[in-house]
Amino acid sequence: PFSTQGCGYESVRQYFHSRKAELTRQREKTKEGARHIFRHTRSHALDEVQIDEHLVDFKGRIYLQLDDTMIPLRIARATLITMVDVATDCILAYVLTPKGTISQEDLLALLDRAVTPWQPYPLTSPGLCYPPGAGFPNTVTNPCFLAMAQFSLDNAMTHYAISLRNLLCAQLGTSMNFGRPASPKSRNWVEHAFDLVNKRCSHRLPSTTGSHPRDPVRESKKNSKHAPVVTYQAYQEMLEVVLATHNATPQARLGNATPLAMLLHHREEFYSASPLDPLLGISKWAPFVTTQKVTLRSRTDGKKHRYINLFYVRYSGRCLNDLPADHKHILIEYDRRDVRSIKAFTLDGSPIGELLAPLSWQHYPHSLHTRRLIYQYVKTFKRHSHDPIAGYLHQLLENADQPATALEVLKIYTEIDPQHKGILLKETRASSTAPYQPASGAFRWGPDTAFKGGSHGP
Repeated sequence: PFSTQGCGYESVRQYFHSRKAELTRQREKTKEGARHIFRHTRSHALDEVQIDEHLVDFKGRIYLQLDDTMIPLRIARATLITMVDVATDCILAYVLTPKGTISQEDLLALLDRAVTPWQPYPLTSPGLCYPPGAGFPNTVTNPCFLAMAQFSLDNAMTHYAISLRNLLCAQLGTSMNFGRPASPKSRNWVEHAFDLVNKRCSHRLPSTTGSHPRDPVRESKKNSKHAPVVTYQAYQEMLEVVLATHNATPQARLGNATPLAMLLHHREEFYSASPLDPLLGISKWAPFVTTQKVTLRSRTDGKKHRYINLFYVRYSGRCLNDLPADHKHILIEYDRRDVRSIKAFTLDGSPIGELLAPLSWQHYPHSLHTRRLIYQYVKTFKRHSHDPIAGYLHQLLENADQPATALEVLKIYTEIDPQHKGILLKETRASSTAPYQPASGAFRWGPDTAFKGGSHGP
């Protein structure tokens, strides 16, 4: 027992038991603090959830591939949308969208991300990793349906969208509180999340914009003439780690418990809904799918060809020609993320078939927001093409040196090519419904957003 090996074994054994007892006492103290907080508070988790958006104080870089040349471009500030629980200060979900102003599709994506099980982001930046226990409430191993009681938002026009109100009020059965105008302090917890992002992420980067024009951490004029060093993807990874780490950081006001542990403790102690809970009237979770009643129309030249007018174009299909002549209205169902095709139903819910947009809109997947943007562009600049999406992208590429235009290029690219494989872009006359196959020597492009170690296109 007095040998070197025996003394070492005894030392390790004593340290193991003392450390185990210390960690056990700390865990019990955390649980007791959480119970004390819940006993002496009137608000519980998910009683109130705050949503807001914020222009990140950061300008990143993307790469634009033209043939075999990689061109670095500076992009404008993206928008961060965050959902925070008031009682636990737990960040439920977030969306970083490459836009200057958000749309209702971005808010629907935020709600979808809060319900969809979270998976860790593939981190490629060296030295960047998740701390132990970091993450978000809804995971693959512990799925849950976050049933919120009230959503607090500001008075932005996007928050009044009918699609958002139908999803929250009609389908989820929650209430929406828009609050008083110009009162951001009434939603202080989501503003605190933005301040956290600025202090731990955005303001620590060399290409930050700072909080105001005279902020000393603001990027210098000399550096602002060139593309930043930090890429858009690297910022996405840093933002993911910062927000996930916040959920695993103990807070004194929570009895030394973490926001994530406090929220999970609430699930065990109180009622929480499960996915597709029949008690909530949810039989199918499809936040992007919208149903609408439309009018059937016929050609004036006497030919038996029926169609509907929707989203600035005509949708048609052979299934409409087989309907009786007394059918004047039908129901349609479409996904806001891709409006190239829609589903048609009779007024009693019987399926009719699939309706397609004109051939010129079939080449690339595009959202309803993008189509409206393109029609606004055509109306303003009086520029038409046989392929509207390709024509719009050509116009953007001609001015890609401008940060706002480069950000729009990134948005369109991630929408029509989510796998980041690169596309061949060339304006041609549409002739069939087959997938777009450009001729050889076409214009290859793709903002590769500096996906380190990834492919720059096929």
